[in-house]
Amino acid sequence: MKITDARVWNYKCFEDSGRIQIGETSTVLVGQNSAGKTAFLEALSVGTLQEKPHRKPGTGEFPYIPAPGSKVAFTTTLSGAELQHRILAKGGNFTIPAASTDPPGYTRFIDNLFRAPSLEFRLTFTAGGSWGSDVKPSHQLCPSGANVVGARISVDNSRRSWKFEGTQKGDDFPNFVGDALRRSIYVFRAERMNIGESAISDNPELLPDASNLPSVLLHLPGNMAAHQQYLKYLREVFPIIYGVAASPVSTNRARIAVTMNDPAAGTARPGIDVPLQDSGTGIGQVLAMLYVAVTAPAPRIIVIDEPNSFIHPGAVKKLLAILRTLPHQYIVSTHSPDIIRTLDPAYIHLTKWEGTAAVFQTLDRAKVADQRQLLTELGVRLSDVFGADNVLWVEGPTEEHCFPLLRDHLRISAPTTSIVPMIAIGDLEGRRRPRAALAWELYERLSAGTALVPPAMAFSFDREGRTPAEMEDMTRRSKGVVHFLPTRTYENFLIDADAIYFVLREVMEGENKPSLETIADWLRARARRERIKIADYSFFSVDGARVLHDAFSTLSGATVEYRKTIHSVALTKWLLANKPEHMTELLEYVRGLFAVSSNG
Repeated sequence: MKITDARVWNYKCFEDSGRIQIGETSTVLVGQNSAGKTAFLEALSVGTLQEKPHRKPGTGEFPYIPAPGSKVAFTTTLSGAELQHRILAKGGNFTIPAASTDPPGYTRFIDNLFRAPSLEFRLTFTAGGSWGSDVKPSHQLCPSGANVVGARISVDNSRRSWKFEGTQKGDDFPNFVGDALRRSIYVFRAERMNIGESAISDNPELLPDASNLPSVLLHLPGNMAAHQQYLKYLREVFPIIYGVAASPVSTNRARIAVTMNDPAAGTARPGIDVPLQDSGTGIGQVLAMLYVAVTAPAPRIIVIDEPNSFIHPGAVKKLLAILRTLPHQYIVSTHSPDIIRTLDPAYIHLTKWEGTAAVFQTLDRAKVADQRQLLTELGVRLSDVFGADNVLWVEGPTEEHCFPLLRDHLRISAPTTSIVPMIAIGDLEGRRRPRAALAWELYERLSAGTALVPPAMAFSFDREGRTPAEMEDMTRRSKGVVHFLPTRTYENFLIDADAIYFVLREVMEGENKPSLETIADWLRARARRERIKIADYSFFSVDGARVLHDAFSTLSGATVEYRKTIHSVALTKWLLANKPEHMTELLEYVRGLFAVSSNG
């Protein structure tokens, strides 16, 4: 379950925030103190939402009367399979708005609902009230004008199946999905959490306020893989912590103790056990965050308010780099450029005051003006935000856009490494040796000059038009930091009939879209023209970019021109998601480039 947008009405500094888009993986809120970041995050935590209406000055001699009803709205998504699992787990009866006129039709509608890859629900929650929806039905799946009736289903006692029972008025989704959303949102603030001790229960799911953390940690060792991963991540964030465990202090209560140890001493020296309530403020929050991230059976929404205010900046970067590799959704407010850089959020929302209320402005980081505004609000320089500990220089903008996708697919945590396209590459390999040597000297000085200019981790080039002797010479002159793709160009890895079929169908308009067979036939004909063996799929020696350019132009009837920074990215995403084996050699190459950094 994830949120795609949220809107806050009549709460504290917000009269109406407008619909604020939430990224699939991460979203960042920035802004000056008291600009509304914390108030917005508070509203997302619907379990604790209180009636605190927006107040503004009155006019003349009459004071302004605050309107009642602080409210928050969500658009949330989850798969049909997750929805069915939650309904079966709850048991009992359930009413689903369905479009049909006969019992078999209702059953088919519900079957299709549970098979849907993604379902969207519009929900509202009023402080002190209950869940509702501003649309009918809340799932929006019934065609306009259809006969919509509540289909009543019942879950059998085994909790493995359901059956249609009849029809009645109603829609159980707002309360049901809303309650699931409430239990999926975890909000972490800069305050000590009273979670050092709790009652023991059999529930392995952490509560939204993390109050049962001792109980769930007591049972965690029973899940060996999750327990080992949990401790591994915890030690990465806090190297001084060797372990954490909960133990019973009575027949029905458990308490958490953190084991401290000198990382340089190894495991031979016994550690010091410290009760969690006597540990640092941020440790409890990190324990809870990592538990949710590692053990949750479905994606959760993890909200973190100003993490640098309760966690050391170095630990924050490590924590967020770990969280990015796990399939949850993160909403973070911050003043820290390092956090923005580590998260690489889909959206950056700036909160600011306009008149008597807080408003949002979504910043486009691709626009210089918005970049400067972001930097002004943060009070930092360009090099602070976009600087890095080291740089992986790549051939061009295609690799700049695609290598991060490969890195994330490999789950490589490299928050301090920038991937930057080279300029004037020909200068580095020119026939005139002094010119090439001068270019290398320039990059060496840039990489080693000051702390603000990061060193080069590696250079990645393709083999386009380069002889073995030239590649050997470049490697020697660069002292081993130059590496070459296993193929002539990056695009050679993207020549795949299934991937081309998917991307072309996405970008072409009209009905004359090529079939998969047509695309495969075209590639076979091109292979014969290039005199390569299609059976070996060895398009690796040809000009891959030219093949894709010709494929898109010909197969689309000259309506689509292949654009590297758009279509190469789309092809890469599709192949990683659906045919990663096709990218094995490329993935191993990228893994090797990042291994240079981790070993260095």
